Amino acid sequence: MKEMSYQLQEERKTAPPRFRWLQLLLLFGFLFSLLIGLIALAGLYLLDSIEPQQSSVNTPPALIQPAQIPPHLALLQLAGADAEALGRQATSARERALAYAIIQYDNQIAAPRRAAEMLRLGGQFLEAGEMTQAMAAYRVVRTVGILSPEIPALERGQILMRAAVGLLESGATQEAVETAQQAQYVAIQLPGLLPAQRAEILSSVAPILRGHGSPEMIRQIDELLRNPNLRLNRVMLISQWSQLQEAAPVDPALEEVAARRQAAAQALIDRLVATRGQDYEMEREALRQILLEEDQLHSVRYERMNEVETLGQQHTLIEEQRAWLLLKLRIALGGFGVDLVPEWSGQPDALRLSLNQVTANLMIILQAQIAAKSDEAEAAMLRAEVYRWLAYQSELGFYPNPPMGELATQIDAAEAELERLNLPPALPAFYDVNATPPGFRIARRY
Repeated sequence: MKEMSYQLQEERKTAPPRFRWLQLLLLFGFLFSLLIGLIALAGLYLLDSIEPQQSSVNTPPALIQPAQIPPHLALLQLAGADAEALGRQATSARERALAYAIIQYDNQIAAPRRAAEMLRLGGQFLEAGEMTQAMAAYRVVRTVGILSPEIPALERGQILMRAAVGLLESGATQEAVETAQQAQYVAIQLPGLLPAQRAEILSSVAPILRGHGSPEMIRQIDELLRNPNLRLNRVMLISQWSQLQEAAPVDPALEEVAARRQAAAQALIDRLVATRGQDYEMEREALRQILLEEDQLHSVRYERMNEVETLGQQHTLIEEQRAWLLLKLRIALGGFGVDLVPEWSGQPDALRLSLNQVTANLMIILQAQIAAKSDEAEAAMLRAEVYRWLAYQSELGFYPNPPMGELATQIDAAEAELERLNLPPALPAFYDVNATPPGFRIARRY
């Protein structure tokens, strides 16, 4: 027994030469894995201790108030009513929650109308003491005034001036001062304004800057009021956006289901009115089924986008999908006053992610449309407009959580290219991390 024991001990001490390399390999593998694990743990510890750098615009808060939205009125949009007209009527009827839901979540409303209705809504929210909603409305107006290409020169300054006054009245003093400065930059840098028009804008924002601005802001506005006739060599770029879309092929199946959805929505409206909102489950379920069917058809149409012939048609199809996703998001957030599709109600973040991805895909088409321009100056102007449009979409919440650092860099590069071509933009945009809240602003160029 002793001999056998001795022999076993000897076998443990010495391995055959052909297996020694395998033992060493296993040992080194274990030590390497242990080292990697320690590095990973240290990395996690360091990441937890570092503040994440902001790389995207925060999604605007969902200020929809389902309990205050009359569903029999909201559902008119699903029954075929024009969103812009319905939003205007809701504001006139002082249905604030309904008007806000329509205007905030419809990307087809023209910028001048969006600004006008949000100004009216901001005033109504102030009267009702709803300061959070008032601030949100005036921030939308400010975004339109800063970034939308559709606003005429004088109206742009007036929009920003009224947004500044509204923000001040709603208690956002610092934002009001910053917005007043933006109006000031428009007054001085935008070509096409007469001296009297420049003076009108400057005079309107002067009380805010004098009452709440720094000594330097006060000195600057006083100097500009003494001499509003500055002549700056800046160019207001002509929008090419209307040239980017073409009519896409009609989808008969989608048209048919949309007609059935309108009829189902009207049936639900009639039932809500007849029963005073007490017994409508059958009609709601019918509408839910049709909305799910319509959603599936939209997905199929979007997935087959590459089958259409031109970039302009692909652009149109992606915009259709973006509009549908925004409608789904509004439904998910209760923006029709009733829970229409419970499956969507539990996933607003997933819908925002889809909206982000679809908008990013649109950017691929837009880059191809820019590359198709044969004239260097036209391509540079369109590139600047495209990136400003993306910034506009992000600020409105139509492009949730974009790659903000990349977008800001692209805007800077596009505007530098315009400077090189002797087309300095009148209202250059930049991402201001020090603004309240951080976002895109007009850069001062005087």
